[in-house]
Amino acid sequence: MFFVSKSLTVAALFVLTTVTFDPAQAGTCAAQGFINTVSKQMLSAGKSRSASAFRSLINSHADVAGISAFALGKYKRAVNPADRRALQKEIVNFMAKTMAGYGRKFKGDRVAIERCTKSGGFLQVNSKLVQPNRRTQKFVWKLSGSGNYKIRDLNVQGIWLSQLMRSSFTKAIKKGGGDISALYAFLGVREKHVDRK
Repeated sequence: MFFVSKSLTVAALFVLTTVTFDPAQAGTCAAQGFINTVSKQMLSAGKSRSASAFRSLINSHADVAGISAFALGKYKRAVNPADRRALQKEIVNFMAKTMAGYGRKFKGDRVAIERCTKSGGFLQVNSKLVQPNRRTQKFVWKLSGSGNYKIRDLNVQGIWLSQLMRSSFTKAIKKGGGDISALYAFLGVREKHVDRK
């Protein structure tokens, strides 16, 4: 019970790289230090394939509440407010386990930031992953916050992670007859958290 295009999802969730910057753009991206820090931690977690390390990274650097709310879409209204923390925890666990299981499949020499722009209230960081064979792949980071950044979304090969998660969650719920309990089962959340009002 994993996401559609699981390998793509994992690629979007973490880029196992170090970060460099194109000379023309050096010093122009306010999130340079943040992207550098996160990428180094992702590289370390990927080498160890540790779900715990990925879980810590996600909790520290991702906008978990924002990602979860978007991924749930209209179904977030079916979640009891008192249970949101438990659901978010299982969403993080699901992402961390998936990332740890596929950590060795994605490697790169470096990430070069090409430009940073404001877009829809977020800071959008366009970058490219430089692979060992010198081929490159586009990655777009969407960051929330100002200075104290959090990863709100990531785009790889034209697909946004949050939208991919929303599609997967919606599919699981519809498969369960439209009952939010189907998503709880999909994520491994205990049945007692389901709001049946």
